[in-house]
Amino acid sequence: LIFVFSFLLIRLRRAPITSLTLITIFVAGFTGIFLEIIVVLSFQIFYGFIYSLIGLIFTLFMLGLTMGAFMVQRAASRRKISFRSLALVQSLQGTFTLLFLIIIWLFPSRAFSNLGIAALLLLLIILSGLLGGAVFTLANHIFLERRNTSKAGTGYSIDLFGSSISTILASAI
Repeated sequence: LIFVFSFLLIRLRRAPITSLTLITIFVAGFTGIFLEIIVVLSFQIFYGFIYSLIGLIFTLFMLGLTMGAFMVQRAASRRKISFRSLALVQSLQGTFTLLFLIIIWLFPSRAFSNLGIAALLLLLIILSGLLGGAVFTLANHIFLERRNTSKAGTGYSIDLFGSSISTILASAI
């Protein structure tokens, strides 16, 4: 929703695409950490413990981030990155987030085995990382290309800002 609202606002004001890419990075960071916290809390709710699995959850999320970034880097070496690709992957991340929440909501009402819930949560965290890594890398490519700058830290700082806001909100909720 933040992405769609920002896109419409920026398009109406005729602001540069670089503004939208930074908002996309914020949303990617926000969404990625939000989903990671949901997985951590889901493990705690369904199993009553998390400490033995927290390292695995973070590792799989980081593995997903790496795979997403690697896939975009390979695509960027073969062809030019477009804003259309970024919008598509951001839309996939939004759709994935809705499906993610629906799946978690359905856990108690369905006859999932303990192993099935754990496997599904771990798969979801990898996919969340993959989409987050792809969005971040795509948006950063577009931002750096349009801005013609070597300040790669701008995108990273926006990503951290989105992640920190999400951590506070997800934990509070």
